Amino acid sequence: MYLLRFAGLLSVAAIVAFIDWRRNGVKATRPREYGFVFVCGLLGAIFGILWDQGTVTLSPDYFIYGKGLNPEDGPLRVLALALGFKAGFFGGLVVGMTYLIANSSGRNRTVKLPYPVLLRGAVWPLLALIPLAVLGFFVFETWDPLGKAPELRRMLSKDQTQNFLRVWGLHAGLYLGAVLGLIFGVIRIRKALNLAISLHEEEENGQNCADAEP
Repeated sequence: MYLLRFAGLLSVAAIVAFIDWRRNGVKATRPREYGFVFVCGLLGAIFGILWDQGTVTLSPDYFIYGKGLNPEDGPLRVLALALGFKAGFFGGLVVGMTYLIANSSGRNRTVKLPYPVLLRGAVWPLLALIPLAVLGFFVFETWDPLGKAPELRRMLSKDQTQNFLRVWGLHAGLYLGAVLGLIFGVIRIRKALNLAISLHEEEENGQNCADAEP
């Protein structure tokens, strides 16, 4: 079902982009916008796959009891791969669409940052999530802030419980870091966009003054 929705989404985006290109030629914006969002989604999917493959190695039980994956449905690594792809792709789409909105809401809608600049801004969620994921690892391992260790020990061994909490902390830190990094990335984009708009307006004013001179 997810693959059908994914294929449907891509088909609709491709059709809209093609119509925009047919109508406006090189001035069409939809192909570049959708392409940027899709690239962000792919980068997020790659990260999600790698992340979940690492954490499923550390604690398979987290994915079984915490994420609800059923080993009877297939190899756990394959199930974790699919989960990582879906979560990462969705997260990447959110980043891409948020950055597009931030780049299109300036006081001068004709001035926008180039897509490579926006794509480099995707590093901020990564830079924020890594230290917070590490922090979550040690916080959940040491203090068990949600008090789930006694319940887990009724199902798992001591080592399995410890690894479950570690991976839980990694994922909690990842989600928090991604959100904070996205917010910081939007702030950086807005500052860069406002600077670009100011420079553009100064250039226009200078050109107008030059044209007005006799």
